[in-house]
Amino acid sequence: MEEQGRTKRIGVVVIELLIFVEIFVLCTVVSLGLFARADAMSRESRVNELALSGAQTLAESFKATGGDLDRTAALCGGTADHGRLTVALEEDVRLVMTVERADFPRIGTLTAYRDSESLLVWQIAAMEVVP
Repeated sequence: MEEQGRTKRIGVVVIELLIFVEIFVLCTVVSLGLFARADAMSRESRVNELALSGAQTLAESFKATGGDLDRTAALCGGTADHGRLTVALEEDVRLVMTVERADFPRIGTLTAYRDSESLLVWQIAAMEVVP
């Protein structure tokens, strides 16, 4: 009789342990998914911050040079070609400035790209930056 009670208790303990392990595994899977998502968001935020900082620098350089793309390219380490200025930032982020109006004030668009996806677009002028 005493062995039957001991066997029942061992069975109950084993079932409780299995339930505990299942709950622990479920919590681990959920936590790992959340950590992976947080890491991806952190990387995306860093790329957006890089693009924004680079775009601000490029727009301020454009303004400081009075709208001269060649001088802006020299200041920012980019290339100017036919009214289009391209500056490559680290990784796969690049900035493209396109001048749409050659007379004063020069008006254009500043776009930050990651791969082929547009991250941000600013309308700019030689004497004014409008985000």
